[in-house]
Amino acid sequence: MTTLIPEQFDEKYAGISAAMREDHIYCVYNDKGRLVFLSPTVSDVLGYSVDEFKQTHWAHMVEDTMSDEAEKHLERSLSGETAPAHPVCFEHKNGGHVLMEAWHWPVFDDSGKVSRIEGFLRDVTAAW
Repeated sequence: MTTLIPEQFDEKYAGISAAMREDHIYCVYNDKGRLVFLSPTVSDVLGYSVDEFKQTHWAHMVEDTMSDEAEKHLERSLSGETAPAHPVCFEHKNGGHVLMEAWHWPVFDDSGKVSRIEGFLRDVTAAW
């Protein structure tokens, strides 16, 4: 499997990003757990630019327990498991809180090793 550089992510996931609903965020983590792609809808949902959020996404989680839980789910995905959906609460750039439901799953290379984690976050604040 070919390793993608950041510019290739933009090209590879342009179709997904274009079709993304404004209450969803699509994300990709590399095999080390680093966020390497984020759909532009992050600005619709959370008010941050892609670059702002990629740099500091863990810092925008509102509750430490949710942050800890999110990290555990990411670790499970990095070990090859598909983690169940879980809640995360982020601080919107305007200071409000946005409750999201997150799903992440591993993507494997030809040798069976986890090459990246893909996922969606969906704004469920209205249902909260």
